[in-house]
Amino acid sequence: MPRPKKPKHLALLDGSARKNPQRYRNEDRFHSDGLGEPPEHLTEAQEATWREIEAKALPGLLMASDRFMVEIAACLLAEYRSAPGDFRSGKLTTLNSLLYKLGLTPGSAQRFGIETAKKDLADNPFAQF
Repeated sequence: MPRPKKPKHLALLDGSARKNPQRYRNEDRFHSDGLGEPPEHLTEAQEATWREIEAKALPGLLMASDRFMVEIAACLLAEYRSAPGDFRSGKLTTLNSLLYKLGLTPGSAQRFGIETAKKDLADNPFAQF
């Protein structure tokens, strides 16, 4: 079975829709209301973490369908920040996976065609080597 086609909104973000426009010509652009407001049952720390995740995500990436993942990630990250020593490795693995899927890690940012900042070699004392 072939790999499912990438949704048009992700193809627009990573540039593959420009490279192969024929793949997406019959699709309407996916519209979303965005992520929306945090759920009311979140604590103050979890709500602040939700807003931080939303602010740090790539523009146009998080949609209403990502709300459950963002909610879980916000709860886990708030829990980690309140007591990092008591945070179990299984929860940390889940948090890392969610952050990757939401495009919030350096490796996942490359999936969407975001170039990492290049340092000026003139400022690097080891550039001569």
